[in-house]
Amino acid sequence: MAKTRHFQARMNQRGITMEMVNLVMQFGALDGDRYVLNRDGAVYLLNKLRKLQRVAMQVIDKKGIVVIAANDELFVTTYNLESFDRNAQ
Repeated sequence: MAKTRHFQARMNQRGITMEMVNLVMQFGALDGDRYVLNRDGAVYLLNKLRKLQRVAMQVIDKKGIVVIAANDELFVTTYNLESFDRNAQ
């Protein structure tokens, strides 16, 4: 999205980074022509990210996980990535 000079000036004056703007655009609530990410929303997002980090660490501990699904509607099976070796005899 293009940025006006006014937008860039206000970012600089208020110490708002483009990373912050992108976060608000991605996770903020749309209110008319405004995107709003308030303090409670940012805290909620941070808690979700922490939970996501814990789950990602569990996947790393298992050295990866595979999920087999049919047509994105039905889970068929799942297994640890390293537990299935097609070349094993």
